[in-house]
Amino acid sequence: SKLSRLARLPISWVECDGLHLWLTEAGEDQMVFDTASLLSDPLAQEQGLEPVAGCPDPTLSVGATSSAVMAHFRGLAVAVKAYPSEIARGAELPHHPNVVRTLAWISVTDATLEVRELCVGGELFEAVAEIGQLTPALALRHLEELCAAVAHCHLNGQVFGRLRAEKLLLGFDGHLRLVPPSLNRRCMGRAPWEFDAPEHAVGGGGGSGGSSG
Repeated sequence: SKLSRLARLPISWVECDGLHLWLTEAGEDQMVFDTASLLSDPLAQEQGLEPVAGCPDPTLSVGATSSAVMAHFRGLAVAVKAYPSEIARGAELPHHPNVVRTLAWISVTDATLEVRELCVGGELFEAVAEIGQLTPALALRHLEELCAAVAHCHLNGQVFGRLRAEKLLLGFDGHLRLVPPSLNRRCMGRAPWEFDAPEHAVGGGGGSGGSSG
């Protein structure tokens, strides 16, 4: 089925011996999307989005609410992730060489699909695990690219409450690509104010008033 039930949402956030931890308990169910099955929706195919022929497992990564899968979009290889239909999207970002581009948002039955640039190099941390370590020069380059990408997002009103490892990808050219915040987290109401980035607390953060995260 397109939707299934998963674990509970995090409901509180506490400090223990200097560490901040999420606590969860039984509560409202969270919807989980099978993104691959949504590619066959006629509304998606009308927009030029379709599964990759002959690919038995198009899964690129698995998140808390849906998987990211490889697909074809108007002749391009892309990554696709599903969200609830009522999602509050983050602001559109100007192009930056170290930020993953969102190519389109497509509404299908019971969900909204985000179509992204495909980063064929995969996750940065998986690449590091495979080769063992980065040279100092390469580590510095990736750090500089990450700082530039985060600054670009902040200047355009998109902020991060946290940067997870799966958000750091590598493009076809070996350079870092940061997956920007796709959703307006404050509108979704899923995190207490302590979890927001500093820009939310001060009301700054660029052209959109720091309200996207």
